[in-house]
Amino acid sequence: MAILADHGSRGNPLQHKRHAEILERLDNGEELSIGELAREWNVDPKTIQRDFDKLKQMYPERVERAEDKKRYRKPLSRRAQNDGDMVLEMLESMVKDIGVDFYKKAHPLLERLQRQIKSPFYTRLDVEDIGSKFEIVMHLEKAIEQKREVTLSYTPYGAKIPSEYTNVRPIKVIVYEGFWYLLAQQRSYTKKFYIKSISSCEITDLTFHHNPKIIERLENSINVWFSTNVEPYEVRLWVDKSVVVYFERKPVAKNQKLYKQPDGSAELVLKVTSDEEIYPLLKYWIPTIRVIEPQRIQEKFEGMLSGYLSNKF
Repeated sequence: MAILADHGSRGNPLQHKRHAEILERLDNGEELSIGELAREWNVDPKTIQRDFDKLKQMYPERVERAEDKKRYRKPLSRRAQNDGDMVLEMLESMVKDIGVDFYKKAHPLLERLQRQIKSPFYTRLDVEDIGSKFEIVMHLEKAIEQKREVTLSYTPYGAKIPSEYTNVRPIKVIVYEGFWYLLAQQRSYTKKFYIKSISSCEITDLTFHHNPKIIERLENSINVWFSTNVEPYEVRLWVDKSVVVYFERKPVAKNQKLYKQPDGSAELVLKVTSDEEIYPLLKYWIPTIRVIEPQRIQEKFEGMLSGYLSNKF
């Protein structure tokens, strides 16, 4: 029996391969765009449109148009569409992981909304417990909403005594790798304050307007090492075929571009504002990923590995 080929002569996936991947990605919770798939697979958008039309006809329980009418998704259950029970169940499961103190404060509200629902969800979020900083976070939330400056009592890393930081303009409370930070401006600098090191927060009467570019840089960042003062630059990485699917399912960053190769590997293109954003990614996926450009990142990473293996840190 002949083995059915997956790719054509130009390396783009054939119809049966496209159909299988579309269904797999929809089942994994992705929302798919005709334009994005056409660019990823280097085929005509009309071809992808025909793929979805055929799949909708063959598998109506697995394919539907999303609410924006621009993407496709796996159909939601009637229950999920008609009420918020599923969302509440997921929130209840997630806040348990944030910490005991935080859960004690959040649980009564969720319980009143959720009532007697028996949750089928389990989530495991590696998020540190900031329950003891709940009041500070509430102050920061109010200051962010009202765009008012704050004064912080903050102990920088390595210091033993807190210092006073005035004219702090809070922008967002952010979580990276399970750690909580305040992204803020102070004078001409953008800073990230570690939430657990803030001992007090006082809201002032001074208002401000932050630079929208900061939010744009935040939304395109990979991790907390991003910079708001550097223009983004491109990093190209090679990804082994054994792990390409994980970058398809969950993009590393909002600006990620993934170009699959005929041999199953892929070229991953990211825009970053600091080389430091790339090193945690390389460490996590070693040995299935490496830097193509800029070469200095790969060379420095190899130096880190050599130092580790030789015990010379």
